[in-house]
Amino acid sequence: MASPKKTIDSVSKKFKEIRKGKSVKVLPEKSRTSAEIIKQVQNLNKDCRKNWTDGGRASGTVYTADESHWEFIAEVMKHCIVSNPLHIDEFMYVT
Repeated sequence: MASPKKTIDSVSKKFKEIRKGKSVKVLPEKSRTSAEIIKQVQNLNKDCRKNWTDGGRASGTVYTADESHWEFIAEVMKHCIVSNPLHIDEFMYVT
């Protein structure tokens, strides 16, 4: 069995070039508008979506490609995004 360090090094090397320019490692010096950030996330998401939509072969990572399901999840999350289950006295509905 490979050591954890060997596995991490192998994965890092394999995906280093593929991920170049797609991950954010530091805060930008110049602020961006909400629209610019959303556009960046949408563009980066396009690359990933092909893995689970339109005949993609991802297995065990995304369990449904049904957009209405994800719209429902997003709506629920919108109402719970500031919740913190560690503070049950403030957020009793989160379990």
